[in-house]
Amino acid sequence: MREAIVATLREDIVTGSLTAGTQLKQDDLAARFGVSPAPIREALRQLENEGLVEHFPNRGVFVTDISAEDIVNLLLPVRLAIETFGVKKSAATRREQLLSELDDIVSRMRDAAAIDDLRTVNELDVQFHQTMVHLSGSEQAIRLWHSVHSRIRAQIYRMSTRLESPTVVVDDHQAILDAIRSEDPGTIEEVMHEHIIEHPTEQLRGQSD
Repeated sequence: MREAIVATLREDIVTGSLTAGTQLKQDDLAARFGVSPAPIREALRQLENEGLVEHFPNRGVFVTDISAEDIVNLLLPVRLAIETFGVKKSAATRREQLLSELDDIVSRMRDAAAIDDLRTVNELDVQFHQTMVHLSGSEQAIRLWHSVHSRIRAQIYRMSTRLESPTVVVDDHQAILDAIRSEDPGTIEEVMHEHIIEHPTEQLRGQSD
């Protein structure tokens, strides 16, 4: 039951149904899910470990407000380091499987973008990056990636909902796929940096203007 509660609350936070600064009261959540306070406490503890909520003594638990500064200076560089390592390792050891799976994801992403299905585009976006890391076979990289996974999803959702068209997201991932096919490490690094650092940073600066 705890995992189901965590999954539901995580999705609410990621998609913005629960906005930054919202207080999560144990009694209200227990009533919502029809459970005792114990699994609610456990669920909130897990979400805190994921960085999605914060506990303040004598105040309660609140949805984390991830600042633009935190995203630009911490989250994005961590993501870039993990995923650049992951894609290079995957391309070196499981190249054909990597290309096949990423090509399928981009194809499905393009179909979803064609009908403005933003939720599916977001889900496939996450799947694309997860595939690169998981196929690396590095347990350490996988653990690190999952430690920021939910915050990455939240970032992706916020960024993509402000894009003029979801096809922009598709084009970015097609560029990554093409770079992997090129077998040029420099090109891969350049495209990954552009996708993970430059584009989101431009979006954040645009929001603050």
